[in-house]
Amino acid sequence: MVALGQMARGRPQWWHGVHVDRDRWPLPAEAIVVAAAGATLAATAAHAVQGRLTPTEAALFEAVNGRGEAWLPVIWLPMQAGALGAVPAAVALAWYRQRDIGFSVCTAAAGLAAYLGAKLFKNSVRRGRPSGLHGTVSVRFGGTDVGNGYPSGHAAVTAALLAATWPRLTGTGRMAGTALAAVVGLGRIYVGAHLPSDVAGGWAMGIMLGLATRRAVEGAGTPSR
Repeated sequence: MVALGQMARGRPQWWHGVHVDRDRWPLPAEAIVVAAAGATLAATAAHAVQGRLTPTEAALFEAVNGRGEAWLPVIWLPMQAGALGAVPAAVALAWYRQRDIGFSVCTAAAGLAAYLGAKLFKNSVRRGRPSGLHGTVSVRFGGTDVGNGYPSGHAAVTAALLAATWPRLTGTGRMAGTALAAVVGLGRIYVGAHLPSDVAGGWAMGIMLGLATRRAVEGAGTPSR
């Protein structure tokens, strides 16, 4: 949502036309991103199915989750950018900044696809929360020790919104959005809701769904105004 606030005004309608302009990722770069995200999703899912922690992941989890309580007031609010309620908020902001129905539809579809996709994967993989896999976990406000953990829905939603809106963001907006996605993911580990591989899988899924949604909107030729 922070990133959407940095959206550039008056840019070309990126789903019209077949040429590559300065507001669109070159196809080779986008293909590399999709391939990397797909490989990450496959690797983390295969790891999650095993239902155990490696020493490296345990150490990474402890490094974040083991931080003191003073970080909670700082992390909690930005972390909500990955909640389901962030989707309508992002759509409202997208419409306010651009007045473009196609862009708003893309934003909504990407966020909802990531939220529902994460739910589907959780029910398929069925790996529990950190408290069931690690000996010492600090479950803080906003975290949970029940349900399935892989992948992180918060990480997926934030990454999907960023990937879907990327062409309309300024350079500052892209950096802010990337930083926000990182904070959301680290925040979910900090509050004890997810393991690092949950977050990495969520980011990967979100990127793939955000890009796929944007391409689908482009292909449908949704009227911009």
